[in-house]
Parts: sequence; structure tokens; C-alpha cells
Amino acid sequence: MVGKGFEKAARSYAKAYKLAAPRLLLLDDTLAHQGGEALAEMAAASVERVIAEWADKGHGRGDATPSASDWTPRLRIDGDFLDANRVLLEQGLTDGLPVIPPLPGLVDQFVAASGRSASEVIARLMPLMGDITVERIAANAVMAGCRPNVMPVLVTVVQAMAAEEYRINHVVTTAHTLFPLVVVGGPIAREVGMSDGRDLSAEGWRPNATIARAVRLIMYNCMSLPGVHGAACQGHFGKIADALAENLEQSPWPPIHVEMGYRATDNVVTVMSVEPPQMVDDTSALSAQGVLANFGAQMATSGNRPVFGPTQHMLIFGPAHANKVAQGGFDRKLIRRFIYEVYRIPVHQFPPESRERWSDWKKLLYGSNTMEHATLAVVEDIDDIFIMVHGGAGPNSFFVPGINNHRSVTRKIE
Repeated sequence: MVGKGFEKAARSYAKAYKLAAPRLLLLDDTLAHQGGEALAEMAAASVERVIAEWADKGHGRGDATPSASDWTPRLRIDGDFLDANRVLLEQGLTDGLPVIPPLPGLVDQFVAASGRSASEVIARLMPLMGDITVERIAANAVMAGCRPNVMPVLVTVVQAMAAEEYRINHVVTTAHTLFPLVVVGGPIAREVGMSDGRDLSAEGWRPNATIARAVRLIMYNCMSLPGVHGAACQGHFGKIADALAENLEQSPWPPIHVEMGYRATDNVVTVMSVEPPQMVDDTSALSAQGVLANFGAQMATSGNRPVFGPTQHMLIFGPAHANKVAQGGFDRKLIRRFIYEVYRIPVHQFPPESRERWSDWKKLLYGSNTMEHATLAVVEDIDDIFIMVHGGAGPNSFFVPGINNHRSVTRKIE
């Protein structure tokens, strides 16, 4: 029994491991998440359907379909640019927007820019478990409109997503509206021309947009079944283009990767699974605490799904907000302390059935015997609030919610 949003995950697992097609009893995700008695009642009502499904001896007994490692390495398309785009779209190999056809000569240039062998396997990622080679990363980078010099960034992003704690399989198959946020740190961000948020021209944003788009195409074409682009309830533009670089010139704090223990001259990539950004707009605050109050108010709500388990959040300060907060005596450590201690969620805002879905940590601290006036921290670990500066002039910032039970991953670009 699975929710409809996870049907693709089950079928992808079967394909990856060359199993017979699975028999599934599909339920609406909103009902499947209820659990407990509600799910038991649905199961009881579905007994006859389950029996009929299993009595059908021929159903789901076909030969396993080829895995990603059996893909044809070349696709021949007769025609011009428009014909190539039509065929690639029909085969589910694009995000719906026009792409640059990955001709062998172009792909070879991108492979050479990576400094690696075309056949080198960078990762095998769920749900499809195909070999994600340098050549396949290069092909998707070409289609996304990247320049060759971003290949080291993309290779490192794939390596980061392969970390167990990143849970890439969940990112690809969940109905939750989430996507990978890529933060590129170190000199390479400027070398490849990434915008730090101040440059709104097409030239300045091209590397940001194409890096993020390449990541999505890699997820579509190297991790998912052909034509399967996820099971999210809603889509949004962040799922196509969300790669950022810090505005270091106007930041009052060291680069975020330096805080993580890397040197300023190191080139690093951080990948974090996030929900759509939420605007923090403040033109009236006269103090650091006033600015931070707006961030805290956005974060401290019982309506955020991440509050149900351990999660990480990203605070993206505009330079004006960052410098006002810094002038008030706040470094990153004190900002985290302020948010953690001052902006908390009253336990009484959660209905009893919601508390049943809390993580074990929350249940122990704020369970049924906790007084109703108790308050819940926005994160379980105070260090799980990431802070960076991005953008230009204006009184605007972003709160980017993370995902419960997901961890960000940072890797040095080699």
C-alpha cells in the first residue's frame, strides 16, 4: 500500500534491481499520511481489491526492464535543432524548455573541461541506480546551456548528492515540494561568472541558472525513469534554477564555507534540500533585533512541515539587513542563538494528532506530559541554521525552509 505520489518510487526500485513489476494498492497521499486507525480502515475496505490483485497470476510478472546502465550511449536524430528538441521532449529527456542538443563534439569539450575520463563513474544514485558518468553529466550540462568551465562544480554536486544523509531518492520521489539548493563558494564562483545577486542581467545570471538546470536534468535523466520528473504536488520556478553564490564584498561575515572549516581559497559546493523561499521584507526596523524579528516570525509557525523532525534552514540576508544586524553586534553564532531562544512555537498551536507525528526528540521534550505553555524551538540543533549574504540594494531577504530528516552536504571541488 503506497500513496499515489510514491508509485514512481516503487516502480523505480523494481526497475533498478531488475525485479518483476510490483503489485501496488494506491491510496491518495493525503489519506495515506493519516496513519493509525484511518489507514487501518482503508486497508480493511480494500481487502477484496488486494485479493483480486494477487489472484491475477499474470499481472506484474513481465520480464524486468533494462536498468540505467543498459542505456544506449548515443541517440541519432535526423533533422535540425527543432527536430532534436522535439524528439528529446517526446522521450522525456528535457524539462520542457528548449535545450542545446548534446552533440558528441560538444560533450567531448565538457568532458575535457572536467579533467576526468568520460567513462569515470561519479555516482550511482537511487531510485534508478544507473552509472552517472562524467560523459552523462557533460551531456546534461550541454543541454542546460552551461559553459564547459562549470563541469568541476557539477561533478562535485553529484558527489554531494550521493551522500547517504542527503537522501536523493526522497528528493526525486516525494510529493513534498522540494528541490536542491546549490551554493557555490570560493574563487571558482567568480571564475565561472556566477552572480552573487546584485547583477540582474542575463549574462550575470546565466551560470547560476544553467548550473541549477543541469542539476535538475541530471536528476531527470540519470536518476529517474524516462519521462518521470518527480511526484511533487506543486511545481515552482525554483525547481528549474536555484544556484547561488555569496555577496562577499558586501557581507559583514566570512564566507559560509570558511565557517564550516574550509579555507577562503578552497572551492566548495553545498547542496541542501529546501522548500520554496519565503520573502522577508523589512523597511521599518531600526535595530538588529527588529530585523531578526521578521526572520523569526517567518520561521516560528506550526504550519511548516519541517518542524515535525530534525531539519536545517537557510537564512539568506540581503546586504542591508546583514550589515544592520552586524552593526548591532550580531555575528552568525549570536543570530542563531537569538532565533533559537526568542522565536519559538507554542506547543498549544499543534493539535494532538499533529504531535503524534513529531520526531522522537520532540515527543520526549514536548510530549503529552508537557505543560501547554511550553514552546518549541524552530530547529532541534542550534547549528542547523545556515546564514549567507546574497543580493543587492534593498530591504529584502529570504528565509528558505529545509526538509525534515534531510541533511545538507558540503564537498570540496577537486
